[in-house]
Amino acid sequence: MFSANDDGGSLTHLMTLHPKRSDLMQIETEHLNGLVLLTLKYTHLNYYEAVVVNPSTRKMLKLDYGASGTLEHAKFFFGFDESANEHKILRARGDVESTTTFEIMGLSRSNYSWRKIDATFDIGQYIWFPDIRFDHSVCVNSVIHFMLRSTSEILAFDLRTETISIIKAPPYDKTERNFWTSPYLMRINGCNIGVVRSPRLVVTNIMHIWILKDYEHHVWAKETIIFIYPNFLKESGLTFQLDYGSTGEIIFAPTNFGSVITAPIYNMKSRRFKTVSFTLDHPLPGLKDLKGLRVYQIKRYLESILPLLAT
Repeated sequence: MFSANDDGGSLTHLMTLHPKRSDLMQIETEHLNGLVLLTLKYTHLNYYEAVVVNPSTRKMLKLDYGASGTLEHAKFFFGFDESANEHKILRARGDVESTTTFEIMGLSRSNYSWRKIDATFDIGQYIWFPDIRFDHSVCVNSVIHFMLRSTSEILAFDLRTETISIIKAPPYDKTERNFWTSPYLMRINGCNIGVVRSPRLVVTNIMHIWILKDYEHHVWAKETIIFIYPNFLKESGLTFQLDYGSTGEIIFAPTNFGSVITAPIYNMKSRRFKTVSFTLDHPLPGLKDLKGLRVYQIKRYLESILPLLAT
């Protein structure tokens, strides 16, 4: 993990994590009020690992197995309960032959124990565990949002009441349906939910963002971004991550290799692009430059001295 200024420049090494397995396939991060939840997905047996990190204090907490005795078929979602002023982690467990069960952990308590909750929701007779997407959960107004893979509807888990509701998907048109990639959830302006449904950017250079303007009545509004960096799209292999900053800017994080990391940034207010570049001026032991690194995420975070017991 590295840190850098918003305007780019030299990367500062924060800490090194050592995954439990060698078949690491994907990393998802979610930052909330000074803490970061990293969820590591492996290719073998739907296996996940979760670590909470405070980048400012360099402390980390590796989440335990809990009563289940295994991290197979377990997915983690990060939230902040504003009513209790507490970070919380929601864990969903299940497999292809069972319904999903939910557990919750508060990070203001030193025991870091899981508590099973009786959250129920109406989406047919059953909800199969593989239907819940592991990535791109966002927390807005004490509610954790994550998507259902089959319907692209959004499950909303309220940390205050510990209940689940469903938000209907945006009214996508047929043109978008023909070119969609997987939906990508974003937090917009700190208080809205956004769903990115991107056509094949390398062909069309167009990306659509649906923003939930009226949460109660599920009213969506669409904004269109015309991408002006075709070389970035080709070099990134058509896969990149997005992060919406507090300044109203979207950061596009490439997943390509290179000695310099270049990230386009789009300002939704001015509708203009700029780019920032990051370099590793002081290599780590055994690492001469960035050519051997893959970029998983570039996201903004706030510095905080929130306590987090190291494990």
